[in-house]
Amino acid sequence: MVSIVDDIIVSGIVNVTTSFLCDMFKSHKNKTRQKTLEGEISKFIEEFTDTELDSGSFFKYLSHTETILNFKEYIQYSAYKNKYKVRIKKQKIPLLLTRETFIKIISENAISYVNEDIKKKLNYNTVYSYFEKLLFVIEEKLISRIPDHNVSMLYFINSSLAEMEERILDSVRFPLKEDSFDHERTRATYLKLIKRKNKTTHVYGIDDLDMYSFYVFPTLQYVGDKTTESKDQRRNSTIEWTDIFKESNIVSIIGGAGFGKSLFLKNLINKHEDLNVIEADKLLPIYCDLKQFKLYSKNSSSYSLEQFIVDSLINHTGMDGKNINKSFLDYFLSSGRCLIMFDALDEVEAEDRDELNSRIASFFEVTNKNNKVCITSRALGFTSKTRITLQVHKVKEKKIKEYLDKMCKLGLFYESDIEDFLSQCGTLIRNGFLTSFLQVSLLVNIFKAEKELPENKIDLYEKCIEYISKKRERDQKKTSFDFKIMSSILDNNTSFEKLALLGKPNNIEIDQLQIKDYFTSLYSKSYLTKNETLVAINEFLKFCSQRTELYVAGNQDGYYKFYHRSFFEFFYSKCMMKEFPENRAFITELMTFDLDSEMFDLSVALMKKHDYDRYIDFLDLVLERTNTNFSSGDNFNDKDFLKCCSIFSSSNEKFYLNAILEIIAHPSRILTRITESSAFDIIGSILYKFDHNEQIKERLMILYKEEVLSTYLFTLILEEVFSVSEERKEFKINTNINTFLVFIHFVDAKKIVEELHSCILEERKRLLRLFISYDVKNIRVNKIINKVLRK
Repeated sequence: MVSIVDDIIVSGIVNVTTSFLCDMFKSHKNKTRQKTLEGEISKFIEEFTDTELDSGSFFKYLSHTETILNFKEYIQYSAYKNKYKVRIKKQKIPLLLTRETFIKIISENAISYVNEDIKKKLNYNTVYSYFEKLLFVIEEKLISRIPDHNVSMLYFINSSLAEMEERILDSVRFPLKEDSFDHERTRATYLKLIKRKNKTTHVYGIDDLDMYSFYVFPTLQYVGDKTTESKDQRRNSTIEWTDIFKESNIVSIIGGAGFGKSLFLKNLINKHEDLNVIEADKLLPIYCDLKQFKLYSKNSSSYSLEQFIVDSLINHTGMDGKNINKSFLDYFLSSGRCLIMFDALDEVEAEDRDELNSRIASFFEVTNKNNKVCITSRALGFTSKTRITLQVHKVKEKKIKEYLDKMCKLGLFYESDIEDFLSQCGTLIRNGFLTSFLQVSLLVNIFKAEKELPENKIDLYEKCIEYISKKRERDQKKTSFDFKIMSSILDNNTSFEKLALLGKPNNIEIDQLQIKDYFTSLYSKSYLTKNETLVAINEFLKFCSQRTELYVAGNQDGYYKFYHRSFFEFFYSKCMMKEFPENRAFITELMTFDLDSEMFDLSVALMKKHDYDRYIDFLDLVLERTNTNFSSGDNFNDKDFLKCCSIFSSSNEKFYLNAILEIIAHPSRILTRITESSAFDIIGSILYKFDHNEQIKERLMILYKEEVLSTYLFTLILEEVFSVSEERKEFKINTNINTFLVFIHFVDAKKIVEELHSCILEERKRLLRLFISYDVKNIRVNKIINKVLRK
């Protein structure tokens, strides 16, 4: 006869196990009733009556957040294995995580937890048997019943499954952190503050608005070699923002200037619970402005990334350092519950950028791999340290229409104007001018005032200055700003140009004391006394931060910066025209900027518009510099060459474009010496201007035949090895042959295929060895090719 105590023990095991399984089933939208689960559990639970598993400590382990997370990860992994089982079998993909391995490590983890908790070592066989039977119920009643269409598609199956395995194995082996009521309470307070701060955001020319009253979610796509995909594959590689961590927990997000990367991170803070990740509502979202890293670390040579994250937590909420500290961060990091957003890597000084990017990647290699990490940067010149890189699409008419509809609902745009606005936008999009939402927001304000849109970037920014002036006149009647005293500063465009000079190299935040010292000297003759000058400067800074939407308060008290890096680059381009009147000095200064900067495009456009004679002399000198670099032999500087190419591409002057083409088509085969990843975009922008010239295509194909064939052959091998061409996307950023990927699109693909068919086997092998010589740094590429060569 079973005693009352036994009844209670059995009931406890059943209740805890049933509750555990209900959580699993519910998270996968399985509607199996609780009573049914209890019945299934009762079939095997009886044998564990009067065993060590009746302890409260073991029950506590089962209900622990990290245990639940590990099981949910394993279920997701198993669902993917089922979906792709045919491919796994066909390609003999090695899988490290078997059910036996999972049961073994989860059993060892449970034994370790209980031993640490109550100093009692559970019997291994008993624990193993329990989890084996528990997993059997999960497999029979849940995993086997998840339909394939409910399992999202993976684009990088091999590597994503491998990362999933590593993550589960790593996570289960991590010692479980005891739940901390204090840290959880601090997180709740932190979330209220950070969400309140990000609930509204500034819309250029309007005001602070509720973010989702105007926000249009971006279109994201896996970065890759789009030239060799079918249209269907290209369309399918676009993903929803909620799926950004589907393939990997560490991703890079890249896009052009003003594409909305920082705004997207605000969205992640506000809606992290909506991410398609396990236990999304348990995450701690942390925003880190990478531009601030150098500022925070200036007083310490041993400043750590961990301390930077803690400082970011404090600075973005104003919370007390007694509660937000390394212990708080470690609690969430070690349990894999952080969502860390590193913003604006491109705004870090060029010489520090790569090292900081590597530090981030290395740091998260040794922390719990369930943490989610997102790094944003401008696309051009970016070298990814993450396996997965996503790109924000250029703005399209459909997205603009969505934005305008929201503006109409807010009463900030007339519905009757939408068709006219979109018609003008369509032309700007086709001309390649309109690419970002920052530009859209500027254009909306200009259109409202003039019913006509500017045709280029320079006109756009100059119209913005006019708009600010008009807005000042409106504000003059309804605010207390003293326009009379600050007019000498505000009405002078030199003021913003000098602020850009102070903000070199990438719109760094400037201490107001530095601004005041500089402007006191600059405008000393505009006022009778130093005190009057300081009053005018203070009024100017106050007005700028509250009204101009060009120059605003920084993240630190008493600091200022341009609203967007694009504005800084525009005003510094204008500043350079005056600061460096001699073109050689101008070029030297221009070349200090990195490849991702808009300085090249803006400088060319400004000079062409305002001083055509100087503009031609400028291009002549850039060509002279290019030829000198080209003739320098072993001292050839590929980054300098690409910057010059960027200038000529922006100019669109046929004489100089032909001159660059002659260098590219020279028998010395200059492109084989370029290793910069941005070559794909910059060389491509030159070549596509000759897209209809078959003679040039033929000439380049003959000159770079081996490189083009070897690159194309490698893309075919990837397709064969991975079965789906999307796998090739991992290699665009990570390889040094981006220049020749351009050729695959530029040159007729049929001719490439014909040439390959004419090659004997040994010749194809030689081409693959040649490919390795261009990509010696990429170990994974070398492994794939060497494997093929051995066959």
